[in-house]
Order: sequence, then structure tokens, then C-alpha cells
Amino acid sequence: MNKSKLICVCNGVTAKEVRTVIRKGARNLSEVQQFTKASLSCGRCRAELTQYTEKIFSNQKTDIQQYISFEPE
Repeated sequence: MNKSKLICVCNGVTAKEVRTVIRKGARNLSEVQQFTKASLSCGRCRAELTQYTEKIFSNQKTDIQQYISFEPE
């Protein structure tokens, strides 16, 4: 997804902003909404925001699992 793509038009939240709050510690959709205000006005973007955050969180879990399962030679 284009980082400058608007996820939430009502509150002007971009994909980059969503990634930034997750990188800074947001742990779930509710926290992303709390920090960005995305999908808290009209709600039309909630499905897209949900899919986008799930994708990011899923990728993070995969990265962590690979790190945990790493065995030095």
C-alpha cells in the first residue's frame, strides 16, 4: 500500500501514520484508533483500517517467530 494513501479521509490519517503508531507501540486496532482517530468519525474506513492493521500485525508476528526460532550454528 502506498504510504501516503489516505486510510481515513475524515481525520486525514495516512497508511504511514498507521505504521508509525504501530512501530511506536500500538498493540491492536483500538490503540491505533485511539492514537490516530482513524475510523472514529463516520466509520466508512473501518474495514480498510482493520485489514491494513491486521496485515501489519501478522507480519510482525512472523518476524518475531523467525527470530525466536533462530538457532545459532
